Amino acid sequence: MKKYFLIYLATLCCIYANAVDIKRYVKEGGTGNGLTWETATGDLGTVLNLASRVDNLDVFVGEGTFTGNFKIEGNTRLLGQFAGKEGFHNSNVLTKLVGNIRLEGILAYVDVLGSVEMNQAVMVKVNVYGSDENGIHVFQTGGESRLTGCSAYQNKTGCSLYGGKLTLERCSFCDNEYSGFSTRDGSVIASGCYFGANKGPGCELSNLGSSCRFSDCEFVENKQGGFIGGVISGRHILERCRISDNTSTEPGAGIYASGNVAVYHSFIYNNESTHAKGSAVYVLSPNNYFCNCTLCNNKGGIYIEEGFAYEKAEQPLMTNCALWHNGADFINPANCTYQLESCALEGGTGIPELDAERGILALSSENEGTGTVGNYPGFGDGFNLLPTSCLINKGKMTGHENRDYWNRPCNVLGGYDIGASEYQGVYQWVAGSAPVTLNKEEYKLASTTFKGVTYYSLISTQSVNKETGELVADVKNIYLGTKRNAYTVVAGTPYIGVYREGKVGEKASCNILEWNEKGGWELLRMVTYTAGRDKPVLKKHPAQKNYLNVTQAGRTSSIDVYVYKR
Repeated sequence: MKKYFLIYLATLCCIYANAVDIKRYVKEGGTGNGLTWETATGDLGTVLNLASRVDNLDVFVGEGTFTGNFKIEGNTRLLGQFAGKEGFHNSNVLTKLVGNIRLEGILAYVDVLGSVEMNQAVMVKVNVYGSDENGIHVFQTGGESRLTGCSAYQNKTGCSLYGGKLTLERCSFCDNEYSGFSTRDGSVIASGCYFGANKGPGCELSNLGSSCRFSDCEFVENKQGGFIGGVISGRHILERCRISDNTSTEPGAGIYASGNVAVYHSFIYNNESTHAKGSAVYVLSPNNYFCNCTLCNNKGGIYIEEGFAYEKAEQPLMTNCALWHNGADFINPANCTYQLESCALEGGTGIPELDAERGILALSSENEGTGTVGNYPGFGDGFNLLPTSCLINKGKMTGHENRDYWNRPCNVLGGYDIGASEYQGVYQWVAGSAPVTLNKEEYKLASTTFKGVTYYSLISTQSVNKETGELVADVKNIYLGTKRNAYTVVAGTPYIGVYREGKVGEKASCNILEWNEKGGWELLRMVTYTAGRDKPVLKKHPAQKNYLNVTQAGRTSSIDVYVYKR
């Protein structure tokens, strides 16, 4: 009996060790069993119900409209646009689902006329529209959901989050009856997203404890403000964002910051509020922070609420910010105390001693900012700085390897610029310099001269204006400083070491950079040393794939470069 029992257990182990994964094919008007594309079924609901009886279910859906309230389980992938060959998707969305979708698995390449409720799920290139409530509602007690290349439009609210973490990549939330995006609780990580032309706020964060980050996003042409946010613990961060052309009947047409909102390298312009406390930016407390931002052509600049009087500021309100043509740069009826650092204002603060102490640059206001006599910001196309701009090199150093609004490196001409755009200089190839290969591209040494000092960068040979032949210092630019030999290519790896050093005996650093498709060359790790004494030598580890060897003063240590990316 014992022998047969052991055979039975072994049989069960074999059954559960082999997962049952199935595929089904659905097309409009199909009458088959769904086992192949040629015998596709037209009953999507019945196919989705198979998920409870198998381990994993892949559903390929062709062109057509499918109506019903469908549930997509966590073990299911539904892929639309299927055209008879597995893995092939048409360029346009041809599959339409009409109804309310409960999604716990993966949904891709479909239009949804109705709504999608997500719980720890993934959507890729899904368009959701026509809901009289939330187009996309992410409701989860924990875990994470992800949207990539999705859009939500012509709903009451484009997308809402309640709980857990939500990652947004290249998504659009526009033309909704109320807000484009809102959250009551949970954490949002958004990159390359568009929040625009909504009749309410573009993005509204009313959560109290979760931090959120928006990178390279746009908040434009919304009717009740571009961005509304605040948090008691944690911080909401906006970096390299555009907040423009928003209107509102409430305070803060561009940004309403109740607390712990930090904005870096962003443009805030052409915003207008009709409220009595109207402004482009409304700040309720001193725990909000703006760094390297450009605010211009707004109806009212920064409104300082009286909450400033009751809380102690832990940092300046603004650093390296340029304010221009806002009517009034600061609106402060309660005469609250706030601090600026290395900012540029029309006319300055009105207190010359304060301007000198805090590095405040008083801008002239006679014309549009391109004059040759006086302190003019010198804005060109896209608010790029002209070579005559008074904002160049007038900012304060705020960090290593920072990048401006356009993802170009900062501190490239001997100092930080004021505002969101960093002037890059006009480069020429350095004669006789040998090219190097980085990120599978050819780079050459180039130089620019600014106020009598020559600076060097490695520039991709592809970064050349084909019409004018001019070098374009863009996101591929690797700034080297005033030393021609201040870099080392780590052979056999995707890394480059850039040396930042001054006089012999002073503290210096070797910045290890890696190419990031989204943001250019980014800092992976910094190794400190003493200039002229123990300059580190970088080499590929002979045995461990993800490691580099660093040799200083005759001693070699290994670093796991990937640990800094986790």
